Amino acid sequence: KGSSAGAASAAAGRASSVGRASTASSAGAAVAAASETAGSSPRRVLLVSGGMCGMITEILKYQPDTIDYVELHPQLTQKILRYIPSGSNPAVNIINTDAISWLRKNNTSYDAILLAVPDPSNAFLNRFYTSEFYSLAKKHTRKNGVLACALNLPTDYLDQTDIKITSTVWYGLKNSFRSLLIIPSEKLFF
Repeated sequence: KGSSAGAASAAAGRASSVGRASTASSAGAAVAAASETAGSSPRRVLLVSGGMCGMITEILKYQPDTIDYVELHPQLTQKILRYIPSGSNPAVNIINTDAISWLRKNNTSYDAILLAVPDPSNAFLNRFYTSEFYSLAKKHTRKNGVLACALNLPTDYLDQTDIKITSTVWYGLKNSFRSLLIIPSEKLFF
């Protein structure tokens, strides 16, 4: 999601093999889209959750100056530092706090914001899929920056509940970002 649907689409195609994108490669696709829309590699990337899925390693392939990795649970970041070598890269700032509270308290702008939290299924998670959150994220997105998220929904058939969830995310994003793209793969990527 961001300023250039064409760039995001092209990047997603490169990051996915045979039309299937993993969580880590979706991070690569979003960072590639940020690179294409900005005309250079992203300098600052915000990753909300997703460190255990290999997303940090994938993002580091684009050589950003900084990755702010916000993870609520310190136990996860301890495991990342222990088992995933990229977690201790000097470009990675691990921030153990609630991502929404953290965004409200700082003024940092990003070339790419990658939201890797689970699907909306309870009050705690639902707040990451609201117009309010997307508006807050937009305030932290640089010109030509991208925001990427995904829903773990089937891509071949959506029941009424899936359609409502997808519509809610689409319209929430549309209120804050001028160009949107849905990429169906193993998940629905926005």
